[in-house]
Amino acid sequence: MISASGVSWSKGGKTILDQLDIDFDASSYTVVIGPNGAGKSTLLRCLLGLTSPDRGQITVRGRPLHDWGPRTRAGEISWLPQHGKVREPVPVIDLVASARFRFDESRKSAVFHARAALEALELGAFAHRTVSTLSGGESQWVQLACLVAQDAAFWLLDEPANHLDPAHRFGVYDVLYRQWKAGRGVICVTHDIGLLGYLVPRDEEENVQVVGLRDGKLVFSSRLGASGFAAKVETLFDVKIQPVDIDGRRHWLPHPASTP
Repeated sequence: MISASGVSWSKGGKTILDQLDIDFDASSYTVVIGPNGAGKSTLLRCLLGLTSPDRGQITVRGRPLHDWGPRTRAGEISWLPQHGKVREPVPVIDLVASARFRFDESRKSAVFHARAALEALELGAFAHRTVSTLSGGESQWVQLACLVAQDAAFWLLDEPANHLDPAHRFGVYDVLYRQWKAGRGVICVTHDIGLLGYLVPRDEEENVQVVGLRDGKLVFSSRLGASGFAAKVETLFDVKIQPVDIDGRRHWLPHPASTP
Protein backbone atom coordinates (compact mmCIF):
# COMPACT_ATOMS: atom_id res chain seq x y z
CA MET A 1 0.00 0.00 0.00
CA ILE A 2 1.03 3.59 -0.65
CA SER A 3 -0.53 6.09 1.75
CA ALA A 4 -0.64 9.87 1.85
CA SER A 5 -1.47 11.10 5.36
CA GLY A 6 -2.17 14.80 5.92
CA VAL A 7 0.00 15.72 2.93
CA SER A 8 0.29 19.44 2.20
CA TRP A 9 2.67 21.31 -0.09
CA SER A 10 2.92 24.97 -1.03
CA LYS A 11 4.93 26.98 -3.52
CA GLY A 12 5.34 30.73 -3.66
CA GLY A 13 2.78 31.18 -0.92
CA LYS A 14 0.16 29.17 -2.83
CA THR A 15 -1.18 25.91 -1.41
CA ILE A 16 -0.88 23.20 -4.07
CA LEU A 17 -1.85 20.22 -1.88
CA ASP A 18 -4.02 20.71 1.18
CA GLN A 19 -4.20 18.03 3.89
CA LEU A 20 -4.66 15.04 1.59
CA ASP A 21 -5.45 11.63 3.07
CA ILE A 22 -5.51 8.93 0.37
CA ASP A 23 -4.67 5.22 0.41
CA PHE A 24 -3.65 3.30 -2.71
CA ASP A 25 -3.96 -0.44 -2.13
CA ALA A 26 -1.59 -2.96 -3.66
CA SER A 27 -2.93 -4.27 -6.97
CA SER A 28 -5.48 -1.44 -7.08
CA TYR A 29 -6.40 0.61 -10.14
CA THR A 30 -6.74 4.26 -9.14
CA VAL A 31 -7.40 7.19 -11.44
CA VAL A 32 -6.76 10.71 -10.16
CA ILE A 33 -8.85 13.29 -12.00
CA GLY A 34 -9.38 17.01 -11.69
CA PRO A 35 -9.13 20.29 -13.60
CA ASN A 36 -5.80 21.85 -14.55
CA GLY A 37 -3.96 23.09 -11.47
CA ALA A 38 -5.74 20.69 -9.12
CA GLY A 39 -2.45 19.30 -7.76
CA LYS A 40 -2.57 15.93 -9.54
CA SER A 41 1.02 15.92 -10.84
CA THR A 42 2.33 17.30 -7.53
CA LEU A 43 0.61 14.45 -5.71
CA LEU A 44 2.40 11.94 -7.95
CA ARG A 45 5.74 13.65 -7.29
CA CYS A 46 5.13 13.40 -3.55
CA LEU A 47 4.22 9.71 -3.84
CA LEU A 48 7.47 9.17 -5.73
CA GLY A 49 9.60 11.12 -3.26
CA LEU A 50 10.60 13.68 -5.89
CA THR A 51 8.83 16.38 -3.87
CA SER A 52 8.83 16.41 -0.08
CA PRO A 53 5.56 17.50 1.56
CA ASP A 54 5.64 20.53 3.82
CA ARG A 55 3.42 18.60 6.22
CA GLY A 56 2.20 15.04 6.44
CA GLN A 57 3.85 11.81 5.35
CA ILE A 58 4.00 9.32 2.48
CA THR A 59 4.41 5.68 3.46
CA VAL A 60 4.99 2.57 1.36
CA ARG A 61 3.99 -0.73 2.94
CA GLY A 62 3.79 1.11 6.27
CA ARG A 63 7.34 2.54 6.10
CA PRO A 64 8.07 6.24 5.54
CA LEU A 65 9.03 6.80 1.91
CA HIS A 66 12.29 8.54 2.86
CA ASP A 67 13.44 5.33 4.59
CA TRP A 68 13.55 3.50 1.26
CA GLY A 69 16.86 3.55 -0.66
CA PRO A 70 16.74 4.33 -4.41
CA ARG A 71 17.10 0.74 -5.63
CA THR A 72 14.64 -0.66 -3.11
CA ARG A 73 12.16 2.12 -3.90
CA ALA A 74 12.52 1.32 -7.61
CA GLY A 75 11.23 -2.16 -6.87
CA GLU A 76 8.06 -0.66 -5.41
CA ILE A 77 7.31 2.38 -7.58
CA SER A 78 7.93 3.26 -11.23
CA TRP A 79 6.94 6.44 -13.03
CA LEU A 80 5.88 7.62 -16.45
CA PRO A 81 6.11 11.44 -16.42
CA GLN A 82 3.89 13.67 -18.50
CA HIS A 83 6.81 14.82 -20.66
CA GLY A 84 9.34 11.98 -20.68
CA LYS A 85 11.00 12.34 -24.07
CA VAL A 86 14.78 11.67 -23.98
CA ARG A 87 16.71 13.81 -26.46
CA GLU A 88 20.16 12.21 -26.27
CA PRO A 89 21.06 9.75 -29.10
CA VAL A 90 20.84 6.69 -26.85
CA PRO A 91 19.87 3.35 -28.43
CA VAL A 92 16.39 2.32 -27.34
CA ILE A 93 17.62 -1.06 -26.09
CA ASP A 94 20.11 0.71 -23.78
CA LEU A 95 17.47 3.09 -22.44
CA VAL A 96 15.12 0.22 -21.59
CA ALA A 97 17.97 -1.84 -20.12
CA SER A 98 18.85 1.11 -17.84
CA ALA A 99 15.40 0.73 -16.23
CA ARG A 100 16.75 -2.51 -14.76
CA PHE A 101 19.21 -0.62 -12.52
CA ARG A 102 17.60 -1.95 -9.35
CA PHE A 103 18.57 -5.53 -10.22
CA ASP A 104 21.96 -7.04 -9.39
CA GLU A 105 22.51 -8.55 -12.82
CA SER A 106 24.89 -8.59 -15.78
CA ARG A 107 24.45 -6.33 -18.80
CA LYS A 108 23.58 -9.43 -20.81
CA SER A 109 20.69 -10.14 -18.45
CA ALA A 110 19.54 -6.50 -18.49
CA VAL A 111 19.52 -6.45 -22.30
CA PHE A 112 17.64 -9.76 -22.40
CA HIS A 113 14.88 -8.38 -20.17
CA ALA A 114 14.85 -5.08 -22.06
CA ARG A 115 14.33 -6.88 -25.34
CA ALA A 116 11.54 -8.95 -23.75
CA ALA A 117 9.86 -5.74 -22.52
CA LEU A 118 9.99 -4.25 -26.02
CA GLU A 119 8.63 -7.43 -27.56
CA ALA A 120 5.80 -7.51 -25.00
CA LEU A 121 4.63 -4.14 -26.37
CA GLU A 122 5.35 -5.13 -30.00
CA LEU A 123 8.28 -2.69 -30.15
CA GLY A 124 11.02 -5.16 -31.05
CA ALA A 125 11.84 -3.25 -34.24
CA PHE A 126 12.68 -0.17 -32.15
CA ALA A 127 15.54 -1.83 -30.26
CA HIS A 128 18.41 -0.35 -32.28
CA ARG A 129 16.88 3.01 -33.10
CA THR A 130 18.19 6.00 -31.20
CA VAL A 131 15.78 7.60 -28.77
CA SER A 132 16.30 11.07 -30.26
CA THR A 133 14.78 9.91 -33.57
CA LEU A 134 11.48 8.79 -32.03
CA SER A 135 8.26 10.72 -32.42
CA GLY A 136 6.41 11.80 -29.28
CA GLY A 137 4.06 8.83 -29.51
CA GLU A 138 6.88 6.35 -30.17
CA SER A 139 8.83 7.76 -27.23
CA GLN A 140 5.81 7.29 -24.97
CA TRP A 141 5.61 3.61 -25.91
CA VAL A 142 9.32 3.15 -25.24
CA GLN A 143 8.86 4.76 -21.83
CA LEU A 144 6.12 2.19 -21.15
CA ALA A 145 8.59 -0.54 -22.09
CA CYS A 146 10.94 0.92 -19.46
CA LEU A 147 8.21 0.43 -16.85
CA VAL A 148 7.74 -3.18 -17.98
CA ALA A 149 11.49 -3.78 -17.66
CA GLN A 150 11.70 -2.13 -14.24
CA ASP A 151 8.97 -4.50 -13.00
CA ALA A 152 7.94 -2.41 -9.98
CA ALA A 153 4.91 -3.22 -7.86
CA PHE A 154 3.21 0.10 -8.68
CA TRP A 155 3.02 2.07 -11.92
CA LEU A 156 2.47 5.82 -11.49
CA LEU A 157 1.54 7.58 -14.74
CA ASP A 158 0.96 11.26 -15.42
CA GLU A 159 -1.37 11.84 -18.40
CA PRO A 160 0.00 8.73 -20.20
CA ALA A 161 -2.11 9.25 -23.36
CA ASN A 162 -2.31 13.03 -23.37
CA HIS A 163 -0.59 13.69 -26.72
CA LEU A 164 -1.30 10.42 -28.54
CA ASP A 165 -3.66 9.79 -31.43
CA PRO A 166 -6.89 7.89 -30.62
CA ALA A 167 -5.62 4.44 -31.59
CA HIS A 168 -2.52 4.79 -29.42
CA ARG A 169 -4.54 6.24 -26.55
CA PHE A 170 -6.70 3.14 -26.48
CA GLY A 171 -3.59 0.97 -26.78
CA VAL A 172 -1.94 2.61 -23.76
CA TYR A 173 -5.04 2.10 -21.61
CA ASP A 174 -5.21 -1.52 -22.75
CA VAL A 175 -1.62 -1.98 -21.52
CA LEU A 176 -2.55 -0.47 -18.15
CA TYR A 177 -5.57 -2.76 -17.90
CA ARG A 178 -3.51 -5.85 -18.65
CA GLN A 179 -0.80 -4.86 -16.15
CA TRP A 180 -3.44 -4.29 -13.48
CA LYS A 181 -5.06 -7.66 -14.21
CA ALA A 182 -1.63 -9.24 -13.81
CA GLY A 183 -1.51 -7.94 -10.24
CA ARG A 184 0.29 -4.62 -10.54
CA GLY A 185 -0.95 -1.48 -8.79
CA VAL A 186 -1.75 1.40 -11.15
CA ILE A 187 -2.16 5.08 -10.24
CA CYS A 188 -2.99 7.14 -13.31
CA VAL A 189 -3.51 10.91 -13.51
CA THR A 190 -5.73 12.40 -16.20
CA HIS A 191 -8.00 15.39 -16.76
CA ASP A 192 -9.62 13.81 -19.82
CA ILE A 193 -12.81 12.30 -18.40
CA GLY A 194 -13.68 11.08 -21.91
CA LEU A 195 -11.01 8.40 -21.46
CA LEU A 196 -12.50 6.91 -18.29
CA GLY A 197 -14.65 4.57 -20.35
CA TYR A 198 -11.54 2.90 -21.78
CA LEU A 199 -10.10 1.90 -18.41
CA VAL A 200 -12.00 -1.36 -17.87
CA PRO A 201 -15.09 -3.19 -19.14
CA ARG A 202 -18.28 -2.06 -17.43
CA ASP A 203 -18.55 -5.21 -15.30
CA GLU A 204 -15.24 -4.30 -13.63
CA GLU A 205 -15.99 -0.64 -12.85
CA GLU A 206 -16.47 -1.34 -9.15
CA ASN A 207 -12.81 -2.37 -8.95
CA VAL A 208 -11.54 1.04 -10.09
CA GLN A 209 -11.07 3.84 -7.56
CA VAL A 210 -11.49 7.40 -8.85
CA VAL A 211 -10.03 10.24 -6.77
CA GLY A 212 -11.21 13.77 -7.55
CA LEU A 213 -8.92 16.71 -6.71
CA ARG A 214 -9.64 20.40 -6.99
CA ASP A 215 -7.51 23.29 -5.71
CA GLY A 216 -5.30 20.79 -3.92
CA LYS A 217 -8.15 19.32 -1.90
CA LEU A 218 -9.74 15.88 -1.99
CA VAL A 219 -13.24 16.43 -3.38
CA PHE A 220 -14.26 12.77 -3.54
CA SER A 221 -13.10 9.18 -3.66
CA SER A 222 -15.53 6.92 -5.48
CA ARG A 223 -15.75 3.68 -7.37
CA LEU A 224 -16.01 4.15 -11.12
CA GLY A 225 -19.66 3.99 -12.08
CA ALA A 226 -20.97 4.04 -8.52
CA SER A 227 -24.35 5.61 -7.87
CA GLY A 228 -23.98 9.37 -8.16
CA PHE A 229 -20.58 9.17 -9.86
CA ALA A 230 -21.60 11.38 -12.80
CA ALA A 231 -22.88 14.06 -10.39
CA LYS A 232 -19.55 14.03 -8.55
CA VAL A 233 -17.65 14.54 -11.81
CA GLU A 234 -20.02 17.35 -12.82
CA THR A 235 -19.31 19.17 -9.57
CA LEU A 236 -15.57 18.63 -9.94
CA PHE A 237 -15.33 20.06 -13.46
CA ASP A 238 -18.36 22.40 -13.47
CA VAL A 239 -19.71 20.77 -16.62
CA LYS A 240 -22.65 18.54 -17.46
CA ILE A 241 -21.80 14.85 -17.91
CA GLN A 242 -23.74 12.46 -20.13
CA PRO A 243 -23.21 8.73 -19.41
CA VAL A 244 -23.26 6.73 -22.67
CA ASP A 245 -23.00 2.93 -23.01
CA ILE A 246 -21.00 1.72 -26.03
CA ASP A 247 -19.95 -1.89 -26.67
CA GLY A 248 -20.04 -2.99 -23.06
CA ARG A 249 -18.34 0.10 -21.66
CA ARG A 250 -19.75 3.21 -20.05
CA HIS A 251 -18.35 6.55 -21.18
CA TRP A 252 -18.74 9.87 -19.36
CA LEU A 253 -18.97 12.55 -22.01
CA PRO A 254 -19.08 16.32 -21.45
CA HIS A 255 -22.53 17.62 -22.40
CA PRO A 256 -22.98 20.74 -24.57
CA ALA A 257 -24.74 22.51 -21.69
CA SER A 258 -22.13 24.77 -20.12
CA THR A 259 -22.75 24.09 -16.42
CA PRO A 260 -24.69 21.65 -14.21
